[in-house]
Amino acid sequence: ESGFSGGVAWEKNAITGPRVKNGDEKAQAEREARFNAQVDWRKVFAKVETTGSETVNGEDCYKVQVTPMLGKPETQFYSKKSGLLLKTATTAVSPMGEIPVEVEVSDYKTFDGVLVATHSKSKMGPQHLEITITDMSFDQPIAPEQFELPAEIKALVDKAAK
Repeated sequence: ESGFSGGVAWEKNAITGPRVKNGDEKAQAEREARFNAQVDWRKVFAKVETTGSETVNGEDCYKVQVTPMLGKPETQFYSKKSGLLLKTATTAVSPMGEIPVEVEVSDYKTFDGVLVATHSKSKMGPQHLEITITDMSFDQPIAPEQFELPAEIKALVDKAAK
């Protein structure tokens, strides 16, 4: 489990246990938690630069280097034909060090008026993860307690505050 709430980036992991993320890792978690980072990119990235062209799965793409306000830069690949994001390459910061990450997205569909990539393939070091979204809805009520920090994480935050 992992999350970002109230300015706290956290993770509960069977190997490392509960922990609060800091530094580049926290900044990365905050960016990933933003629903509209692509739309509100000027608030997320200090610098955005088109650095060339590259083919992703047979499709011509603009290669765009984005440098966040905090954290590691990433490279995003946007289809020249549709303008949609097709791939992201970055370096993730973790307790095990820096790990190269590539995520390819495809099969865009509209849910409640929002265009969403419904298929993703992630490579993170030796790990591969494939996700397919079959349904999604927006503007649904969410109970406030869903945003509360888990007890183990709250205890770590409280301890650090003392």
